[in-house]
Amino acid sequence: MPKTIEIDKVQVRLREYRPGDLEALWRLDQACFEEGISYSKSELQQYLQLKTAFIIIAEAGSASKPSICGFIIAHRRRGGYGHVLTIDVDPAHRQHGVGSMLLQATHARLAREGCHTMFLETAVDNLAAIAFYKRHGYSVLRTLLGYYQATGIDAFLMSASLKHP
Repeated sequence: MPKTIEIDKVQVRLREYRPGDLEALWRLDQACFEEGISYSKSELQQYLQLKTAFIIIAEAGSASKPSICGFIIAHRRRGGYGHVLTIDVDPAHRQHGVGSMLLQATHARLAREGCHTMFLETAVDNLAAIAFYKRHGYSVLRTLLGYYQATGIDAFLMSASLKHP
């Protein structure tokens, strides 16, 4: 997964999750999503412990002093399905390709592992996320009423077909 892009002369690299990343991921999730949609630290930890889950981290900066600027948590489900649990990109790094890099790496990995379809949920009022996912081939399957229970916000269940290598 040695993919790198440059944003405003800063290198952004992908890498696998390391156990010491939890605190930084939780802080980033809190910055990306409002209370009721963001995950608690224990929820994130539960996802990290799923045997079928994986986390890809986007790091910006020099190799000697990198900082996490985004991450994605996804997992394989039975029957050839993949599921994005969350994708978070630091607001300062949005609109520069970090989210696309994370999503494309996830799609490629799950396609190599035999998945043919991806699913995810996103808040119906998150227009930027909906547009982002549609650019990546996702379409709305249905509305999940009250999906975000703490806020009462509905979510769209979206899916995309994966291209096999």
